[in-house]
Amino acid sequence: MATLAEILRHVVIIGMLPKSRVRAALIAAYARERALTELVPDGLVFESNPRVADVETLTDAELVAFLKGAALILGPSLRREAHCICNMRGCFVWPLAAYVTLLRRDVVRARKAWKAFAAIPRLCAERLPFGHPVDLRDMEFEEFVLRLSTDLDMEEPTFAARAAAAATRITEAFELDRG
Repeated sequence: MATLAEILRHVVIIGMLPKSRVRAALIAAYARERALTELVPDGLVFESNPRVADVETLTDAELVAFLKGAALILGPSLRREAHCICNMRGCFVWPLAAYVTLLRRDVVRARKAWKAFAAIPRLCAERLPFGHPVDLRDMEFEEFVLRLSTDLDMEEPTFAARAAAAATRITEAFELDRG
């Protein structure tokens, strides 16, 4: 029985590895539908559901690597017309939680991980308060943060404060605080 930490570490390692046969073999372990939707490689099982708290234990560098690994696994496999990650707890909770954690902790690393985060297909992006469905790949990091934090009252509207406000808004929109 694998721990959730071991499963997260597997995705982190994929995100840290350069393009190679080893990385391709690790990604191939997610080829089956169940492995993909749960973000758990074939051959590993775990007892509990993924939680936001599981991801929050990763360091900032590990969060960036996790998002890169998740994008490598999910990006080419999930089809926008066929999959909605809201129904796939593993590949829904962990990438969102990783990005929210980065937005709160380290805006520079959140900016660095933006393309990986945006590359993960999610048909549920319309839950974000943009007023219409959005493809995050078409948005720049700064635009994303500013649009999520524009109408919020903040004492100090620094970019870091706006990023933290955007993280709060994502947490509320996707009800991450419940998991």
